[in-house]
Amino acid sequence: MNCGYRFQNILNTDELLAFLQSRRHNVYHHFTTVSTLVKIIKSNKWRFSVGSKMNDQHEYNVKSAYGLRDKIYSTCFSFGDEDNMAMWAMYAIPWEDAVRISIPKEVMLKWVENLNDIQHPALENVSLHDILYIDGMIGYSRFSKFYWARGKKDALTEPDGRDISLSSRFTGYLKNSAWKHEQESRLAITLAEETNLPFIDLPLPDNFFQSVRLTTGPWTTDTEFDRQKKRILRASQLSLREKLKISQNSFSGQIQLRRHCDFCNHQYEDNNNA
Repeated sequence: MNCGYRFQNILNTDELLAFLQSRRHNVYHHFTTVSTLVKIIKSNKWRFSVGSKMNDQHEYNVKSAYGLRDKIYSTCFSFGDEDNMAMWAMYAIPWEDAVRISIPKEVMLKWVENLNDIQHPALENVSLHDILYIDGMIGYSRFSKFYWARGKKDALTEPDGRDISLSSRFTGYLKNSAWKHEQESRLAITLAEETNLPFIDLPLPDNFFQSVRLTTGPWTTDTEFDRQKKRILRASQLSLREKLKISQNSFSGQIQLRRHCDFCNHQYEDNNNA
């Protein structure tokens, strides 16, 4: 099927699914912390979580097929702007420890290939796909809009008229439009049976960290950058240290985002007029 069409021109749910699976992005960004990055480097494994442990429980409870959702383990990336401040703020906490792992397309596809090569009887499917965002309520797709990146179009239903939120083949592909700022791509594995495990750690491809870019968060000072860089290098094998690409964020020192609004000092004054 040709996946070269524009999002707005997709005519049916078969084309929509193919579009989301088309792997069109040049770079995939994962926002996390230096502490987590160090664990990944030392173990050379990446953690995949079941849907019930992900932050968007609306997706798990409302937009996922019962009987399938607990067999899917995922890890998430952003395909949009590198310095997505919402992603930094939500997923790289504490901010002073923030780091972004940027994975080139060819490395991501090699990772998918490696996962497919895992000889495990429980592994049924590996998927790299984008997330589709939907507004409105389940059962009312005809009134909804679909969102992908900066694209927007009228909602589509399955050939039998079903809302795609109720379609098992779109489980793990859909989120409410409240999350559309994430511009998410997802690497997911589907198991043949439920395991009741909250997460699964799977090996990374050879030379993975020699090919990715690491960037510290926009709140990182020069001193913190030096400290974080040393932590990352200490966690790495000697043969890898000189090949790691670690850079300081271009927005460093230019962010004043706060955890609480320091300017909203609402005061109640009892003026005895109550």
